[in-house]
Amino acid sequence: MPAFPAAGFLLDVTGAGAALAVILLLGTVAARVLRALLSGRRARAEQMMRPMVLAVVSGGTAPAALISARGGLGRAAERIAFAYLAQVRGEAAVFLADLLARRGTMGRLLRLTHSPRAHRRARAAERLGLIASPEAEHRLAELVTGDHNPEVRIVATRALGKTGSAVAARTLLHSLSRPAPVPEGVVASALLELGPEAVPGLRAELAGGRRQRAMAANVLGLLDELPAWEGLVENVGSGSVEVRASAVRALGRLGLPQAIGPVTACLDAGEDPALRAAAAYALGRIGDPRSAQSLAACLEDPHYWVAHNAAMALAEFGGTGVSALSLAAAGLGSGAAHAREALARRALARGERPAAPARAAPSGQGE
Repeated sequence: MPAFPAAGFLLDVTGAGAALAVILLLGTVAARVLRALLSGRRARAEQMMRPMVLAVVSGGTAPAALISARGGLGRAAERIAFAYLAQVRGEAAVFLADLLARRGTMGRLLRLTHSPRAHRRARAAERLGLIASPEAEHRLAELVTGDHNPEVRIVATRALGKTGSAVAARTLLHSLSRPAPVPEGVVASALLELGPEAVPGLRAELAGGRRQRAMAANVLGLLDELPAWEGLVENVGSGSVEVRASAVRALGRLGLPQAIGPVTACLDAGEDPALRAAAAYALGRIGDPRSAQSLAACLEDPHYWVAHNAAMALAEFGGTGVSALSLAAAGLGSGAAHAREALARRALARGERPAAPARAAPSGQGE
């Protein structure tokens, strides 16, 4: 039979376990006390520096104590400054940027963007995006187009979108042509962040490369840039389906009746189905009944989204579109289901009960 452990051994094990538990408990308590002390010290430092930073935001002269602050006080001043930079624009942002330059923060961040460690470059890039200065923008542009780490390029792209510079728009668009570019959604978000400042660069790139034209068209539509409509119409005739679809979608967002001719031409049966579906949707956004006949001809299209978008577009046209949909809904063709769905959605949107459409009699009956 196996021998049972001696009582002394069990007591030793129990005592060691209890001692370990006490040590862990004391370590946890010590860690919490230390965190509380550090948090209190940080709060006191921020309480001391916040009035000085606020004075700078208001246009006052930066106190010497704010410029020279180092250690915990200096870190508190910079945290507060960057927090405000994320919220303000105009002169207040310029005042804060000048403060950080005088403190040497700008130079330190620029040096950090050359760090061999990617996370340090990314962190520095994120903060540089909040500082509206030519030096910061130039370095961010270099990171966007040249850094070997994709995460750094993504952070730099987002940061460049916060600079508010017209030149930044073209840099962001050109970055799409580099190998392994930043995802297009990130670039589009950065361009939208630039806002109206991006418009000159976007309009110029409507004559650029394929990716640049497609992105510029999409963002111009999202920015509701009406004066760009002629450049968008020119791109509807591009040799690239991607560019044409982007231009068509943008024209739909702008809602200009002047674009009906070029957009309606994209419904031709020989065109790419994705382009035709985009054109049908865009015509619904424009809402001009002159395209109703062309849209009605698409209701029997074998491609689902072409027929679906055509039906939904007709529902936006009022009487003309409803008449075309009612005629199709009463038929037996493949467009009947699309027409009935569009009519039902229109009725529900108007707070009405969808009507049950009359169905055509099968061939040879009802005569």
